[in-house]
Amino acid sequence: MSSSRPSSRPSRRATCPTCGAKRVAHVTEDVVLRIGARRQVVEAVPHERCEACGEQIFGLEASRRFDRLLGRRRAGRVA
Repeated sequence: MSSSRPSSRPSRRATCPTCGAKRVAHVTEDVVLRIGARRQVVEAVPHERCEACGEQIFGLEASRRFDRLLGRRRAGRVA
């Protein structure tokens, strides 16, 4: 697993959809998915994160990546 060293740059999103803060940054960092009692680390996921409340906003690319991973997990192909 790589370290979670986020790279960040300003986001095009004006405000956080959860808290309304205007401190949303585009980051690339490891994300932990929790599936029941299991955890799966997905490395280097580009997304937006609110610097005020921590809300993570994932785009289509990341969502598709999560869907593929969850599909393999349901089929028993991921340990």
